[in-house]
Amino acid sequence: MASVLSQPNHPIRYFLDEWENCFLGATQDIRDKNVLILQTYINLKMETERIERNQIPICYSVSFESTTFVPEVDLSSGLNFDKEANCESLFYDFFETEIKETICIYTDGSKTQNSDFAGYAVVTLNENIRLMKRTPNCLSIFTLEALAVRDALTLIEERDLRHVTIFSDSKSVLSAIKNFPSGSRTLSVIYKIKDKLKNMKESGFEVKMIWIPSHCNIIGNELADARAKAATHQGDEWDGEIPLGDIKSGMKNSLFNKFYEWCEITGKERGTFYFNNYFNKNRKIWFRDVDIPRKAVVSLCRLRCGHTSLRDSLARFNIVSSPVCQSCETNESANHVFWQCPRFDRQRKNLIKEITLSRGFLPHPIESLLVNINREISRCLSDFIVNIDICI
Repeated sequence: MASVLSQPNHPIRYFLDEWENCFLGATQDIRDKNVLILQTYINLKMETERIERNQIPICYSVSFESTTFVPEVDLSSGLNFDKEANCESLFYDFFETEIKETICIYTDGSKTQNSDFAGYAVVTLNENIRLMKRTPNCLSIFTLEALAVRDALTLIEERDLRHVTIFSDSKSVLSAIKNFPSGSRTLSVIYKIKDKLKNMKESGFEVKMIWIPSHCNIIGNELADARAKAATHQGDEWDGEIPLGDIKSGMKNSLFNKFYEWCEITGKERGTFYFNNYFNKNRKIWFRDVDIPRKAVVSLCRLRCGHTSLRDSLARFNIVSSPVCQSCETNESANHVFWQCPRFDRQRKNLIKEITLSRGFLPHPIESLLVNINREISRCLSDFIVNIDICI
């Protein structure tokens, strides 16, 4: 959706505009229905002018020399006093030369989940330089930190400060500036920073960037952090374009939050077994990093939701007449199949051995094994499921 809105002549825009007109002209009962894709389009349309547009790929927005330029970035020195009790004094020891011989600038970005705005700041200790910007909350922390560095460079150039050290606690931003850009996922602001650094170096500016750990009582960093937080409600309005990636990320977060809200409401009445035992706010499927056959994945998913192909489950819906196992006089439940049924004694030997090594001696109800399922447990259960001649 964000990609569509970033291109004025995108063919899908015509269709969505027509749909919007029909929707707004419809009766009240139809308008009351929340059509998610249309509502997303209408909401985003209000921010269309703020979405970053690029007629050419971002990597071609600056020269090849700027793209490949390697600025002076120190990512390792800060590791020497990270998490140390005397972090502040070690900071002054390690960077004594920079503090005495250059102008030191500190940058930071701030964002809170429930706020309408985010912010970033650029400061010096004496606050001869103090810039505070308030931005839309959809900007990522990475973007905020990068914008702070970019604006710091602009101030350095405007004030003709020839020897400067920029301290930032964003290792990801400084790494992106130092390294060769990683294709389409690199923000345009990173290319602009590299371009500005190259041009400034050619003009005689000496700018060094250093990563320092956050929340270590380094006065400059704490000041930048405080100013960035204050910028969310006191800063000057930022009038830049919102990166497409941040729009997409914001939409994703919003959709996931709405989905989780729906799950929490629905789970009180339907699917209570799954929601009470296994539901968690994780965007990754539980078997993403588990290499097991499809039959095992399907069976374990059925076990987690409490609806299987076993007779005990089918009988609850009158699909079969009796829940009793056809081999013995016990209900054919999941625990019966895994731990009791004599039909599967041979397959069960290895399962018991592996589970005992992993979780200790039996019994281990299958429901409890599935709560914190890991590679080892999933492999044990998978081997058993694949080797028995029934479908769970």
